[in-house]
Amino acid sequence: MATAVLIERELTVPNNEAVSQAADAVRALEDFLKRHPDLATGPVTFAPGDEAVLEIPGAALEMLIDVLAHMAVGNAVGIVSVHPELTVPQAADLVDAPTGRPSS
Repeated sequence: MATAVLIERELTVPNNEAVSQAADAVRALEDFLKRHPDLATGPVTFAPGDEAVLEIPGAALEMLIDVLAHMAVGNAVGIVSVHPELTVPQAADLVDAPTGRPSS
């Protein structure tokens, strides 16, 4: 399995222009996926008109919509990767992690 390189970015609260652009993009991408539902599970190819072509997994497009939806309401967004296999200490940390919900 290939390893991914994570790029660290500083969280920034989107300004009014970015909020508006994100809201427009969410509507456009959701409409696009409604017209092409098969792309949510297959690769999506972007060809902006020059010779550059970018292909991403359909699941990444759905995550992009989620990121844009958060930006559209003014939230800063960060991405955390979750590895499919956990060590015993990592699993214990997840079980013990606070949920933010009141305990019963």
